[in-house]
Amino acid sequence: MNILRYPGGKYWFIPRAVRFIKSLPERPKILIEPFGGGACIGLTLLASDLIDKLVLVELDSDIAAFWRAALDGSLIPKVRDFKCNRKNVINVIKNKLNDPAFYVLVKNRCSMGGLIHNGGLVRNEKNGLGIAYRWNKTSLITKLELIHSLASKIEFIEGDGIQVLKERNKKGYTAFIDPPYVVAGKQLYQCWYLDHESLIKVLSKWEGDWVATYDDNPTIITLAKEYQLPHKRIAMTTNLKKEKKELVLAKDLSWL
Repeated sequence: MNILRYPGGKYWFIPRAVRFIKSLPERPKILIEPFGGGACIGLTLLASDLIDKLVLVELDSDIAAFWRAALDGSLIPKVRDFKCNRKNVINVIKNKLNDPAFYVLVKNRCSMGGLIHNGGLVRNEKNGLGIAYRWNKTSLITKLELIHSLASKIEFIEGDGIQVLKERNKKGYTAFIDPPYVVAGKQLYQCWYLDHESLIKVLSKWEGDWVATYDDNPTIITLAKEYQLPHKRIAMTTNLKKEKKELVLAKDLSWL
C-alpha cells in the first residue's frame, strides 16, 4: 500500500518482501521498519495479514506528525473536505506550522517527485488536471481509513532507527530496512544523514531475520563484504520508468 509518493519508495519491492516473509520458518510476529518513510512494505504486509504487528520508526518530525495523524484518523475528514487546487495547496504550504501532518500529505501528493522539503509543485498539464490529478481524494481516503483500522497493530516511534534496532535485537523480531541513499539522500530527505557503517554493524549481529535495500553504492558493497553480509544486485524500474540496479542485503538470500 502506497499512501505517500515517497522518493526512493519501495513499492516495486513488495513481491520480493512477500517472498522473504513467506520463506521464514515461522510467521513473523513483529516487523520493524526503522526508516519508516512511506512505510509501503510494512503496511502491505500488515494489511495482507502476513505479520501480526508493525513497529514504524521515523526521525523526521514532519513525517512523524503525518503518521500520528494517519493512525488516529484525524486526516480523513481533512482530506474529504479539501478542494485540491493550486491556490489551496499553496495556502496549506504557507501555513505548514498550523498543521504539519496535512502539510506533509498535500506537499507530498502535489510536488514533483513527491519531495516534501525540496520539491516544487507539479505543473498544470494541458488538460488542466495537474495537481488535482495527483491528489486522488477517493484513493487517499480509502488508504487512510485502512491505516486507521490497523492502528491497534502499529506501534509508532519518533526517533532513531538504528537505536530501535539495537534495543530490539532479539529473536521474534523481523526487520525491513530501507535507509536513505548514500549519495542522493541529501537531495531527497530532510533527515538524510546516516552512519551507514553503524547500521551495517548492527545488522551483522542482529538476532532476528532481516532484509535491507540500498542504492547500488561501492561504499555499501565494501561494508557488506567487510561484515560478511550476503548481498546481491537486482534490477528494478523507477517511477520514471528508468531501469537501474539496487542492492539487497540479508542474513540469508536464498529466497531471492
